[in-house]
Amino acid sequence: SPIVQEGSYSAVSVSNATAIADARLFSRGVNLTAGYPATISYYVRNYQATGSTNNATYDLTVGTAQDVPSQTTTISNETEASATFILKTFTYVAPTTGAYYFSFFNHSAINATGTHAVIIDNFTVTEALGTNDFLTSQFSVYPNPAKNNVNISNSTAAAISSVEMTDLNGRIIKTVKLSNVADA
Repeated sequence: SPIVQEGSYSAVSVSNATAIADARLFSRGVNLTAGYPATISYYVRNYQATGSTNNATYDLTVGTAQDVPSQTTTISNETEASATFILKTFTYVAPTTGAYYFSFFNHSAINATGTHAVIIDNFTVTEALGTNDFLTSQFSVYPNPAKNNVNISNSTAAAISSVEMTDLNGRIIKTVKLSNVADA
């Protein structure tokens, strides 16, 4: 079976045969907004799980640069024994707006046979901002449910560029593009 969860490549940090592992995998910079939760998700596996002495151990950290001194916040301490990919999900709230870098710090025990490694795939960071909640409270859509006509108005004179209607299962049933439509 392939060792990747999806696609052709994964990021790998192999255990050390003579000392405790001391290696980091860094993400690219991710722009985050202060006070909004960011969801970090990734798939992880151990190269070969053959018992507790072969567990891969790592920390997920975050900081403001791609270097060790900047990795000031530990999001999670993890031990991985599974030889198949497992989805991990965590939440991080940035204290200030700016670029952040995530790090996987491999500190697995000495393993002369090289039977454990931290393998990361499909690393994503998503952040949902609260502007939709604010704008939603400013819009009025009626009647609901509707048969033929739907009225949309807003109290902030926001321009409406498109309208998308979905059924109860979330499937898009109609999309309408609009041009410079605003209601005060």
